[in-house]
Amino acid sequence: MGGRKPTVSLCIYAITILSLVIVSCTDGGINTQPEDRLTIRDITATIPVPEDTQSPTARPTEQPTEQPTAKPIPIESPYLNPILGGVLTVASVADIPHRDIHQESQYALASLGPGISYSRLIKVETGENIERHSLTLICDLCKTWTMKDDFSYEFHIRDDVYWHPNRDMRQRRLSAADLEYSYNRIMTKGWDRSSLYQDKGIEQFTSPSEYILNVKTRFLDNDALLSLADASSKIVAHEIVDKYGDLKNSPVVGTGPWLWESTSSGVGSEFEANPDYFDPEIPYLDHLIIKSLPTNHSTEADWLKHAAALESGLVDMIMMNALEMNQWDPNLEAYKVYQSNNATKKIALGINVQSEPLNNITVRTAILKALDPWEYTGMLWNGTGSPNLGIPIYSPSHKISENEIRTEYFANPGQARALVRSLPDNVQLDISLTVAEFDDEHMQLALRIAEDLTSVGFDVQTQAIHPSQYWEQLLNPLKTYELILGSLPPIETTNSFLTGVLHSRGMINISDHRDGTLDLMIEEQISELNEEIRIQRLSDIQKHILENRYMFTPINSPSYWIYSDTIENFYPTNAIGEYGHWSHVWIDN
Repeated sequence: MGGRKPTVSLCIYAITILSLVIVSCTDGGINTQPEDRLTIRDITATIPVPEDTQSPTARPTEQPTEQPTAKPIPIESPYLNPILGGVLTVASVADIPHRDIHQESQYALASLGPGISYSRLIKVETGENIERHSLTLICDLCKTWTMKDDFSYEFHIRDDVYWHPNRDMRQRRLSAADLEYSYNRIMTKGWDRSSLYQDKGIEQFTSPSEYILNVKTRFLDNDALLSLADASSKIVAHEIVDKYGDLKNSPVVGTGPWLWESTSSGVGSEFEANPDYFDPEIPYLDHLIIKSLPTNHSTEADWLKHAAALESGLVDMIMMNALEMNQWDPNLEAYKVYQSNNATKKIALGINVQSEPLNNITVRTAILKALDPWEYTGMLWNGTGSPNLGIPIYSPSHKISENEIRTEYFANPGQARALVRSLPDNVQLDISLTVAEFDDEHMQLALRIAEDLTSVGFDVQTQAIHPSQYWEQLLNPLKTYELILGSLPPIETTNSFLTGVLHSRGMINISDHRDGTLDLMIEEQISELNEEIRIQRLSDIQKHILENRYMFTPINSPSYWIYSDTIENFYPTNAIGEYGHWSHVWIDN
């Protein structure tokens, strides 16, 4: 196939990893025919730190004010007998800092707040019959898209989308120039998601005609389209920005299925159904209320407050992590529970292969054989979650089976003792375990790991450090730790994780390896568009990491939606902040 030779920019991924760490410290072949959906089974999101604004220059060409003479042909609903009307109240765990969804990267703002009034070019498909752990991209504001020979994209934009009515701008149709303007604004230097598109090889957006958007790429990254579906990729109206200077305190004017009514600090946000939405069948609800019940993540009262709100009927839906659910232990007969596909906590064990005695593969093999992460999950999280490598891979077909991992690499202390006894006398058995003091779970896990390593013959010294010191050690090119245990940055894309955490030239390189074979495997996977080949390459990468005993993530704890049994058709996909599922919920009283 013709076109540019795909290359990967590790520098761009490094910038992403660094910005994520900063935030964590504080809290088949190519189809060249048009298509309206593409299945990609991984996710992406980055969370840089906001700075000062920079005025974007692109401006949409205003179209004459015109209302459609007839509604679009209704899209046949895939759901049976939805019940229309009603009000849904959802608890949010955070207040929003302001309303500018481009300047701030926050789930409460983008996906559970004012951000749900906006549309994106493409989105993640949700629904009962959609595989929970896969991402199927479908059009939101587009009708079709095409990948060209040079790996750029051409999108055909819908011509029946209107901006929400507002006194600050005359109602007009959305155009491709609106998308160009919005993407350029998102890339404002210093803002939270300024590198969102560059990270994925996207170089430029242009709108050569009213309903055509071209997306130029600098290198091939099979995560590229996911950045356009990210919850931060909102399309905004330049008129509102021009009038108010930014969107922090402006009215929320979008093109989505929800009309913004109000937002109040400490109270939350309210929305009503958009009667002129281009898909006339949704939303099913009349009103959606987001109730702000902020937490400080330090007291038991946090989850108790949410539990009480649900039980009293103040809200219809809350979210809890596995530990909170176990502490609450409610009578769940009156509620439904849905496990989110996002882990709320990932605790990783990194092994510095440059340090002695960990530069010895037999020592590293004995270490993993001494450990049983599945037992730790039962001990700390009552068996919820799944130990794995921590790579954000959301499709079972991309992962090595847990049984295979446990049998081959872990949970055999007898074999671990035999390996330790087989070591030459000049191999030291003293090992330092550094643990980041994020919370009690980190400390409990460290003590259990130290105990299991000691039981097979190692002499383990455990050292607790502050999370800020933990990040410093991870980012330092000269690794001073031997074993290190701590939470991973909130990286949501396969490629960003592989290049940042596991590539030898990555920002973190948690194992401090010099493995050219692994580097090449990662780089080839990034540019692979054939689904079957990519699955095999991801499997090979995981096996290579395990065979070399570079790292493992013993704790991957999920979160859960808990909600009234009157709520129907709730099938969320929380990856990359997807929020389209709110339009498809109904209430059956």
